[in-house]
Amino acid sequence: MSFFVNRFLGGKWFAKSNSILSNRKKVLLLISTLRSYMKNGGLKKVRKDLMLLSDFVRDVVRGRYHDYSKRDIVLALAGIIYVVSPLDFIPDFIPFGFADDIAIITWAVAKIGGELSKYSQWKSMLITTGSLYDDIEEVTYEEVE
Repeated sequence: MSFFVNRFLGGKWFAKSNSILSNRKKVLLLISTLRSYMKNGGLKKVRKDLMLLSDFVRDVVRGRYHDYSKRDIVLALAGIIYVVSPLDFIPDFIPFGFADDIAIITWAVAKIGGELSKYSQWKSMLITTGSLYDDIEEVTYEEVE
């Protein structure tokens, strides 16, 4: 796993994450792409973590969740970009092609576990009060610059 993490840390993923973080529509389109991509059976081991990361990023860019560090949102978004990118270390179409994706997501979730724990508590509170995602909007590809 450390091989994949070291290559991830030295790659373009954080720069890409920083560059699109300010474009709400691009981030929401990325989250939508991830949701479709997660249907692939190879990501079954990290599906729950990917859902948590994508919900965290979505709620931050929509302005719903405010108690986060920029470092952690950039890391979460970089992990998501890595998973949906066709240019990761091991192509997904070959046997064991999702091993690198799984390693990166597992590492990212462990790295920002405290942040995700706070976010999960906030989200649980919204579920309890019945106000989770009252303002959901769909973003289509045509809306993205």
